[in-house]
Amino acid sequence: MAHDQSTSLPKGPVLCETCKQAGQQVEMERYDPQAPANREHKHATHDTQLQTYRCPVCEETSLFKID
Repeated sequence: MAHDQSTSLPKGPVLCETCKQAGQQVEMERYDPQAPANREHKHATHDTQLQTYRCPVCEETSLFKID
């Protein structure tokens, strides 16, 4: 399930918070910006630059603002 609120993209690896709570350290992967859900976020946020990341283990997605 994607997080609706976006935070600033961290410097360094993007770690999955869901897996972190389960005691694992899993690096998320950049998600396809052309996916329909990502296009909807882009239109909803107007000029804000966003990137979506997905966890390869639990498939959690997170949306980040690019500073």
